[in-house]
Amino acid sequence: MAQHTPGPWYFGDDELTSGVPVIPIRGADHRTVAEVVSTFVDKGDVDFAITDQDRANASLIAAAPELLKQLKGLLGFASFVINELDIDTESTEVILKANGEDVAKVPLSVVLNNSKVAIATAEGRS
Repeated sequence: MAQHTPGPWYFGDDELTSGVPVIPIRGADHRTVAEVVSTFVDKGDVDFAITDQDRANASLIAAAPELLKQLKGLLGFASFVINELDIDTESTEVILKANGEDVAKVPLSVVLNNSKVAIATAEGRS
């Protein structure tokens, strides 16, 4: 299985590709690994513009290698602690929050499994 372009990734200045503005995402070797294509903006005639959301998408994509590395590290640490403390992951619940509010309680096993699935997806194994 092929490996992704090593990080860190960064996004560069806006460019035109086939007349459409894009934000290139580049790897450490400065080669383009992805592009965020501008959002269509209807101003009475056909027009394209890089939006704040496009820049936010570029930031998220550029952070992907570091996010993957950190998630793997957290999962490894969690597994170590769970094994050392003999935590029952089925009966131990994690409280999920959004905007400071509790939105769900799920077994720790679900959180761990979802993290493993996310890693497998990012690595092209799912």
